[in-house]
Parts: sequence; structure tokens; C-alpha cells
Amino acid sequence: MKFSIEKSYLMNRLKVVEKIASMRGINPILSNILIEAYEDNKIKLTATDMDLSVETIQVASVEKPGATTLGAKKLIEMVNKLPDKPILFELNESTQIVQISCGSTKYEVISIESGDFPKVFKDLYLVNEFEIETEPFIKGIEHTYFACAAPETRNVISGVIIKLSTDNLEMAATDGNRLARYIQVINKKDLDEEITVIIPSKSLNEFVRICQITGDKKVKVIISKVKVLFKTENFTLESQLLDGDFPPYRQLIPKSFPKNVTVNREEFLNALDRVSTMVSDRTSIIEFSFVYNKIKMLAQTPEEGKSNDEVEAMYQDDDIDIAFNYRFITESLKNMDSENIHIGLNGSLSATLFAPVNDEDYVCLIMPVQLKEDAKNKDNNNEFNNEEEEYV
Repeated sequence: MKFSIEKSYLMNRLKVVEKIASMRGINPILSNILIEAYEDNKIKLTATDMDLSVETIQVASVEKPGATTLGAKKLIEMVNKLPDKPILFELNESTQIVQISCGSTKYEVISIESGDFPKVFKDLYLVNEFEIETEPFIKGIEHTYFACAAPETRNVISGVIIKLSTDNLEMAATDGNRLARYIQVINKKDLDEEITVIIPSKSLNEFVRICQITGDKKVKVIISKVKVLFKTENFTLESQLLDGDFPPYRQLIPKSFPKNVTVNREEFLNALDRVSTMVSDRTSIIEFSFVYNKIKMLAQTPEEGKSNDEVEAMYQDDDIDIAFNYRFITESLKNMDSENIHIGLNGSLSATLFAPVNDEDYVCLIMPVQLKEDAKNKDNNNEFNNEEEEYV
């Protein structure tokens, strides 16, 4: 194998694959990038952690076709430090040493044979496929993924459920303590039937990250029984699907709330940020008091002290005290574009709705935190919590 390539082109493609090369050390080859050079003056870079795989192709000047694998971390470090000139890669097949040359700089790197690299992008038995513009798809991911359970759980709620119909794209995520649902109107009149799939949040995050590098405008999504393939002009990403029954999230979103608040989003976020200075790192709890035309906030830790703040709001119902993990609120509000937000309240232990004003397409439902003094008066009509106990 022998080829040369401009540094900027190579770095762009290395950024596409670098995050997926596994650093866990279970199998050393998984921390490597597979490099394949072809006669048609193209190279292909592939990385995998066995759950998620990515490949990308770039034009290069190929003198001798071939393949090998190099450690991702060290390769990226070397290429990043080289001058902005063409880089020459040459593999000695007998020693499996790759010489990397650029200007006066030369590296000799021990590689692992390409035959040891796992076979990925194979055995994908098509069940369904569709093509969609990346912009609405990425927007849906960004509006929901933060509400997923931790990827390590490998539970169905560690992913985002995606429902695609002829009229809209609906995405939802929940970790049992909060729920985010986003709907966007699209035109897919060529769709024969509604498609429903659950994709790990880690895979969707990686898709967004790579699209930000490559700038792809459209993606073809190819679905099999156990995998999903994202195919664009510049890269292909393969992920395992999550199997199981996703919680009935549509049933969890109330049609109306007995107590309603309207508050400026930016002012509310800024106040949350100020008060959060004194929250406990273990709980992240802020206590809220909704009183006549105000939202009062309190954070306190026995070791450090407390902080208070308040914001003006439109609220004319009975006073109510309620506590939340403030990070849940912050993450949801940052994805809302409107100037003002609507807060729907039911009780101090019932799910609370956060949504842009006059926008039913994006809603976040957040469970309050039960403080010690609330435990004696637990609200047994907490539907969201009851549902949570069934599926978490």
C-alpha cells in the first residue's frame, strides 16, 4: 500500500471516524482505524466499537493499492502535528511498518494487519428505508436525546423512538424521570407505511457530530431487523437497534393543566444558572415557589450555604411549592426557540410540562423531586410516576 493525500483532506476524514474507534482495550484492533487504498485513487477509513461502525471515502493519489490498520489516537496526533503539505503513506508488507512522510518529518509506525479487523457493514437484510433531509432529522435528535437513559443501560429507554409518517416526523425520549417529544411536519408522500424504530442515543449523537463535519444535506436511512444504516454522500454509519416496547409516551402528556405559568425563557434560564451555584452536586435540586406573578428559586447545601433568586412571570393561581433536578429543566429550555415558555403544573409531586408558548410540537414533561417533608404526603395520583415504575 502506498498513497499520498493532502493533510486537510485526511484530517477531515479522521475526524469523522475518530470517536468510534474504541478505547476500552478489550480488543486492541478496535482502537485502530482500517485504511484501505484503491486503484481508482480513493482511500477508505473505517472504525468500529462493534456496536457502532463508520466508514468514509476520500480522494487520494494511490500508487499501490493495499490495506492495514493504525492506532486512531496516535495517527490523529501525528497527522495533526504535520505541516500543511501532502502526506505519504507507505506500508512494508513484510514488517507491517507504515512509513508516514511529510516534508522533512518521517514516522515509522507499527500496524496491525487488515485481516484482523472485524468485518462490518455486512448482512444487512432490508426491512425498510427512507431518505430525509438532515436538518429536520438533526433538529429532532437535539430536541430529544438528552432525555434518554444512560447508554450503558442498553435498555430500550437509552434510545430515541422515531416515528415517520407521510405527514410528520415524531421523535421521543424518556429516562423515567423526564420525557421529551418533538414533532416536525414533513412531506413523505412516497412512504408506504409508518416507520417506527428505536435508535441508541449514542448513535444519533455520533450522526449529528459527523454531519457537522461533513455538511451533508440528505441521508438515506436503511433499516433491518437489528441494525440501522445512515448513508450520506460522505460517510456511512451503522448502528445496532434497540429492541423492546417503548413506554406509551403519548398517554403521559396531559391535554391541559389546572395551573399555568408563562415566563421569559432567557430570564428564567439565567436565574436558574445563578441559583445553581449553590446546589448539591449529588442531587442538583432547586426548590421552586410559584406565587402570584413570580417564580422564586432556592438552592441550599448544608456544607456551603444557599442561594435565592426570582423572576417575573404570568401566574395567577394558588401558590405551589415544587422541587426539580434543575439540570432537567435547563436541558429542555435550551432546545426551545421561543421567547416565552409555558409551564403546566398539576401538583407538587405530579409531572410538570415545559413547552414553548403557542407550540404544541415540542414538549418536555419533568417529574418533580420528592423532598423529605413531602414523603409524608405522597401524591398517590402521580400517573407519570406510576407509568415509570412499570417500564424503568
